[in-house]
Amino acid sequence: MVGLSIIFEMLKKSTLIIGTATLLTLTIILGIGVYTVFQQQPQNNQQPIAFWSYTFHHDMARTGYSTSTGPITNQTLWIHLTQMQIEYSSPAVVDDVAYFGSNDHRVRAVNASTGNIIWSYLTGNSVESSCTVIDGIVYFGSHDHNVYALDSATGNKLWNFATKGEVYSTPAVVDNVLYVGSIDKNLYALDAATGKEIWNYKTSNSIYSSPAVANGVIYVNSYDTAYALDAATGKEIWSFFAWGPIYSSSAVVSGRVYFGASNTVYVLDATSGRKIWSY
Repeated sequence: MVGLSIIFEMLKKSTLIIGTATLLTLTIILGIGVYTVFQQQPQNNQQPIAFWSYTFHHDMARTGYSTSTGPITNQTLWIHLTQMQIEYSSPAVVDDVAYFGSNDHRVRAVNASTGNIIWSYLTGNSVESSCTVIDGIVYFGSHDHNVYALDSATGNKLWNFATKGEVYSTPAVVDNVLYVGSIDKNLYALDAATGKEIWNYKTSNSIYSSPAVANGVIYVNSYDTAYALDAATGKEIWSFFAWGPIYSSSAVVSGRVYFGASNTVYVLDATSGRKIWSY
């Protein structure tokens, strides 16, 4: 099996600029390539203001934007090996602890300064969902069809919720409600404390993307359609059919929704779903 190395690079007083964002890098080396993800630490489930990321693509709007500085050296601080590779799960780092999933069916918490294992939790299948860590709870999905909530300090299970398909989607948690998609075509709204279902919305196809939440609206993509849903009720506000498969998650910035589908990037008006441009 191909192992996973998570390598933390030395952090110096320098700036790495990608597009318009200034970012802190966490490099993941897989058996099939090298990927860089951008992380920032949370303070609460509304407006993270500090250094690392507590969820996929930095915040609940999935903007991917951080003002953190990046390293100027490739000096390795530590390496932590898993039993199998990571394909999609990106680490979340909170209070000097990194949380990530692996194809060996486990979610791990490791010391972000040393790479030493703190705890691991065994699920029933691969974990390709990224973790969201809020208020001392780690939320993620597994290919065993479940959404999990674990105590961030101990790894003890608080609850799980069974869907009818694999969960690639990274949960979004806003105002104590968790939103997550499944291959079973549903977007679920769950009570973040108990895992009890509040509502679900059936989309046209499987959901691989992670929901974004902005201004009381959930933006989520099924395999062929982008949706905007009322966060409180799950009622559809608008939908936009996109040619080609959609694996990417939407980023919601300044009243616009950005996502990729096959070989096309779409930009939609966040309020109406009207296409502004595509490339």
